[in-house]
Amino acid sequence: MNNPFISTSRKMTTITDNEANIINPMTELLISIGLYHLVYIFNNQEIDMEVFPLLTTEDLHEIGVTHDNDINTIIDNQYNIAQEPYYNITREG
Repeated sequence: MNNPFISTSRKMTTITDNEANIINPMTELLISIGLYHLVYIFNNQEIDMEVFPLLTTEDLHEIGVTHDNDINTIIDNQYNIAQEPYYNITREG
């Protein structure tokens, strides 16, 4: 299956017109931590900034994130995201 949102080279740095339609805080986060190739999975599974800090390794495997480096990057960034004002506002509101 050839998905235009997932890069097999894992070095994709540009955003096409089709991809520009899916820019949201979750997409911006994935790009900022070098996980652009996971944007399609996260958008397809409707993972947002509220859910992101709660994902477990098992959850990530279930949605299709299988590379250990990707999982470690996500886990390493979850604490930082949970401390962000956006996350705290949505959790309290």
